[in-house]
Amino acid sequence: MTPDNDVKTHFVIVDAVGVCERDRSDMKPLERQPNVSFEKVLQAIAMGNTHPDVVSTLVSRLIRIEKSFNDDQKKVLEEIS
Repeated sequence: MTPDNDVKTHFVIVDAVGVCERDRSDMKPLERQPNVSFEKVLQAIAMGNTHPDVVSTLVSRLIRIEKSFNDDQKKVLEEIS
């Protein structure tokens, strides 16, 4: 902990094993607004908001939802779309 802090709020783990064995990239997380509810993200899109952060957050949430689907649910989704 640094001397100017009274409380530790977070920590960083550095794992350098294998760091040179694969290519590194500076990718930003897809979820740009993690504190905004899914309903509010959908509402913003419905109102015409196409800001990249909002769209990226929507895509991230939909990907996460789709990963939880079983095969039958995926078939229904394909038929609907």
